[in-house]
Amino acid sequence: MQTLKGIIMTYLLKVEDFVNIEENKSSFVINDMVAICKRSNNPNRDYLFVNKYQAKHYPVKAHNTLQLFSELYQEIKRQIPSDKRILVVGFSETATGIAQAIMHMALENKDLNTVFYLQTTRESINTDIQNISFEEEHSHASTQKLYYRSDIPDYDTVLFIEDEITTGNTIVNFIEKFQKIKDNISFAAASILNWQNTKNRRIFQEKGIKRIYLVSGQMKDNTPLIELKETTLEKPKLTSDVHYHLSDNLNPRTGLTKEEFLVFQETALNRLTSQVSRKSKEETIAVIGTEENMWLPIRLAQELDAEVRSTTRSPISLSSEDNYLFHNGLALASAYETNRMTFLYDIEHHYDQIIIVYEVMTDAFRATLQNKLQPFSKQTLIFVKQ
Repeated sequence: MQTLKGIIMTYLLKVEDFVNIEENKSSFVINDMVAICKRSNNPNRDYLFVNKYQAKHYPVKAHNTLQLFSELYQEIKRQIPSDKRILVVGFSETATGIAQAIMHMALENKDLNTVFYLQTTRESINTDIQNISFEEEHSHASTQKLYYRSDIPDYDTVLFIEDEITTGNTIVNFIEKFQKIKDNISFAAASILNWQNTKNRRIFQEKGIKRIYLVSGQMKDNTPLIELKETTLEKPKLTSDVHYHLSDNLNPRTGLTKEEFLVFQETALNRLTSQVSRKSKEETIAVIGTEENMWLPIRLAQELDAEVRSTTRSPISLSSEDNYLFHNGLALASAYETNRMTFLYDIEHHYDQIIIVYEVMTDAFRATLQNKLQPFSKQTLIFVKQ
């Protein structure tokens, strides 16, 4: 707890300071699930809604994450008929875990006809597949790509998956490009949080975009500026030596049929669980994914009854003020390229095991984790390639 001139500094901002909450269909208490944090050096938007149960920025037990995702899945089922042939599109990076979870649940339960899975990406892919590029509003890394295979099975509904929809402008911009590819399709946008105002809801309605959400509200016209006594985060020295181009083989970024998704998921999960294990019920384990690579770390954490989160490209301010979510963190060179910065927040707890699940690994990323994260693990850090 921090004091300034003898006064206790307590952070008081809550979701209701930014949003008029209208409906909460989830089993979670909104201010327990969502914290308001300050974006670091982002002129487009000063604040960030951090979902503590999403397994992205904040560590959480995997079973809580899967409960949240399952509740969104149940809401999707209620609103999309089972005979609709659905193309699932997840938005990177934060919603990739949710989108893959929705695809997994549809295939496992066989009660939603998801025929193909795609997710947007900011990574470079070694492929000849055409891509659609578009801009995401408010983002720290705005350019996204969608790789669209020529052999996608026929579908009549596109289901976009997001963690939060504030205006929906990104989805509208995306649909305008999407409609040039295929005619006579319907669109739905599912998110945990939906903060669209009346004007943006009307635009969705006019364009026939179905709104699906767990929590709904409207952004206030005048939101407070976040004033913090910020903590300095030590930045790494970045280089331009390494930039990986990922393979398009069984890669969710270039699309997966139902059969391919099952092979991708189960093959990788079997490989991961064969490399790590829980030694006792009392053992504490943390699983860490990398950027867009979230779902398989969540599945591994579920198998191990572990905490899970991933590195992120989102720069978030740190502060020691009481009640603020992030008191500390690590700035890292990305696992995918050495001249890109990523972050790992809330490094406060010590674990018996820390497991890093990666697709590719730069030496700079590994070295920084070994140097900065090793003191929080009683064992040598475990790096497992999925």
